[in-house]
Amino acid sequence: MMNKSMKLIARKDAPPARLLAGVRGLLKAQGLPDDFAQVMATYSPSVEVAEALIEAAKVCSERTKGEEAVKAFSMAMQGLEAGEFETAPLADRAKHLAAAAIDTLTPQRPKVLRDWSAPEAIQEKMADAMLALIDKTHAPTVGREYSAKRLSEFAVMSEENAGRRHRTRDDAIRAAMAANGVGDFPVTLGRAMDRYIARRMELRAPDILRAASKRVLEDYRPSRVLTLPGLNPVREVLENGEIEHMTFEEKGEFNPVLRDFAGGFNITNKVVADDDLGLVEGLMRSMVEACIAKQRQVLLEPLLANAGNGQTMANGLPMFSAENGNIPPDVGDQITVASLSAARTSMRKQKDRAGQILALEPWGLVVPPERETEAQQVLAELHAARVQDVNPFTNTLELIVEPGLENPMPWYLIANPSFHEGLVWATLEGLDGPRVESRVGWETLGMQFRVIWALDAKFTEHATWYRNPGQGG
Repeated sequence: MMNKSMKLIARKDAPPARLLAGVRGLLKAQGLPDDFAQVMATYSPSVEVAEALIEAAKVCSERTKGEEAVKAFSMAMQGLEAGEFETAPLADRAKHLAAAAIDTLTPQRPKVLRDWSAPEAIQEKMADAMLALIDKTHAPTVGREYSAKRLSEFAVMSEENAGRRHRTRDDAIRAAMAANGVGDFPVTLGRAMDRYIARRMELRAPDILRAASKRVLEDYRPSRVLTLPGLNPVREVLENGEIEHMTFEEKGEFNPVLRDFAGGFNITNKVVADDDLGLVEGLMRSMVEACIAKQRQVLLEPLLANAGNGQTMANGLPMFSAENGNIPPDVGDQITVASLSAARTSMRKQKDRAGQILALEPWGLVVPPERETEAQQVLAELHAARVQDVNPFTNTLELIVEPGLENPMPWYLIANPSFHEGLVWATLEGLDGPRVESRVGWETLGMQFRVIWALDAKFTEHATWYRNPGQGG
């Protein structure tokens, strides 16, 4: 039985990698991010203590995210170390202190009430209800009062809200389909379609997306990564007190240059009048599939260029080359602890343009579907009696299985794209995802819609990816 009054004692030195890996494994088993691992490992917990601390991590993860969650967790651990509420069980103390820390970090903000009778608010409610029509998985929220309406009724309602009266229902539908003002039916339907695409793409995003960093660009102009000249921009200040200043130069790798992609479809008056939701949903499904396929293709282009050796970098060499230090010196290997260890060593020793060691930590393993089982076997969880007694790669690497990698041999070790850029994909500011635009049909009696998206992808750093061509590759 765990002593209720026990206090945590923080380590004075950095936690060993083996302990850190074990803590990450426990967190992953509970579906928690490994952001809490560094803080938890600082207290060198036993398995029993770690399980109690995980309760605090759950509270932090449920109520907030990112740096704020880690900060709240750290505050809770400090409270435990100070012996607060020490008469209660450790898990209860941890949860209570975590909740109190979050309350301290996130003060209550006054609520601003919205006038839902305003025209723009009515359009918002209609778009929410229309989304529920074409996406059966969406439960309407602000549009609940319109959830029983059909597509044709929304068209008629749009005309009535605009103050336009018509003799018959068909006249109202034809007029609604021809209108294209801010609050008119085509625009509202387009908004619902935007959300449909965004929801479905979030659920079915290409796996390779997890291995990439994201940028939002203001324009289409080509640019390069900024670099500093010289070997070391931070130098010793001598007796004369002079500080040498350097100027950033645009001489690094090429950044993504946005490209426009688009596709169109028509919806006839008859489809709306007949409330043919199956056709509308089918069109939207096809558009989602096309957008996902295009996003996957764009993200894989830098990876698959030059016969799989990657795009040509600023030094004139392929991304993956011996000179860049991100391929094995001899032949490829299967995924084993030994080959992962060699890849990890190469990544940790990588240097920047100024010759400074980057000390990158491997984060993910990217494999084609043919190597999924092999990768899972190496990364499989081992149930250890102590936190320290774990496989060095158990639950320490994210497994990313990308079906777009057609060559079944190569596999890749990568650094965390949230902290270190390698593969970068970009979108246009204000066009973060595919956007639906509409106009009155000319060749067709109805509406014309188009889906537009601007995106591109490039490798901006070679040190953060390591490619093993695989055995026989």
